[in-house]
Amino acid sequence: MCIEFRNVSLNLSKKSILLDINITIKKGFVLLYGESGSGKSSFLKLINMLYSPTSGNIFYKGKNINSYQTSIWRSMCMLVRQMPMFVEGSVVDNIKFPFSFRANKDKVFDDKLLDNLLDRFKLNKTILQKDVSTLSGGEAQRISIIRTVLLKPKIYLFDEPTSALDVYLQDDIFSFIKEISINHICIVCSHAKEAEKWCDVSLRVANKRVLYD
Repeated sequence: MCIEFRNVSLNLSKKSILLDINITIKKGFVLLYGESGSGKSSFLKLINMLYSPTSGNIFYKGKNINSYQTSIWRSMCMLVRQMPMFVEGSVVDNIKFPFSFRANKDKVFDDKLLDNLLDRFKLNKTILQKDVSTLSGGEAQRISIIRTVLLKPKIYLFDEPTSALDVYLQDDIFSFIKEISINHICIVCSHAKEAEKWCDVSLRVANKRVLYD
């Protein structure tokens, strides 16, 4: 199980963002770091097919990801955003909403796993009935992670998933990601120092390149 970049470059609005990326990412906790504006989020968006390479190709298990229908690929490879996206309604409505998508039609909602995740991330079950618009930043980030885990993708992309959390809750999130990374590719873009002690490998984004430390 691996993601492979072969000679991948990305231009946005005629500006070079990433240049000639050649890297293979295997399962585990992969920390992605670099200065603000270095291209970290763009790197994740390339994997999630939110951006298309200007040149080069990205492969998963030897298969070009462009050969997948976009919705199917995103049911396998999910991006947890720094600012979660929700629809109007309750928290539980938002957690269950993606299960209505055609690409997720074979996925089964697991109530027991939901209860376990709420407990793991120190959230009371009563939060499920709250209007999603009333969530704090930290609550929203944890609910977004829970929703993604319930959908059971093969690849997890986390873009600053703990930016609104204190150091103790950050550790809870990173230790959980470490656990699921045993069987999944988990790429975590983060400035949090706590992430360093949990990662298996780290990738540095600098000068438009992505390189293993």
